[in-house]
Amino acid sequence: MKPPSRLRSAPARFRLDPAVRVWTDREKRRLLQALRAQAQTPGPLRPEQLKKYLPSRNEDEILAFVDLLKERVAREAVKARYRYRQCKEKDAPVPAPIEV
Repeated sequence: MKPPSRLRSAPARFRLDPAVRVWTDREKRRLLQALRAQAQTPGPLRPEQLKKYLPSRNEDEILAFVDLLKERVAREAVKARYRYRQCKEKDAPVPAPIEV
C-alpha cells in the first residue's frame, strides 16, 4: 500500500522573502542588557534606545524579536498553568458514588 502524499515546502534558499539573519548569543545578551536598562524608566518600550545597544539591527528587527519573545513567554505561562491544573485534577479525591 502506498503512503499518503505530503506537502513539501521549498528549501530556504528558494524563498523570495528577504533573508532573515539569525540572532547570535552576543546580540541576545546585548538586547537583554538594553531591556534591563529600559526597565528602570517607566513607559512603553522605546526601540530607538534599544538600537543604541544593537547597532547592527534595525528597529523593526528588534521589535519583531521582542514580540517573538513575548509570545514564547505567554505560551510557556499557559503551558505551566495547564500542567498545574492537570496535576491538581489528578490528585483530587474521587467523589463518592451515588447510591440509587
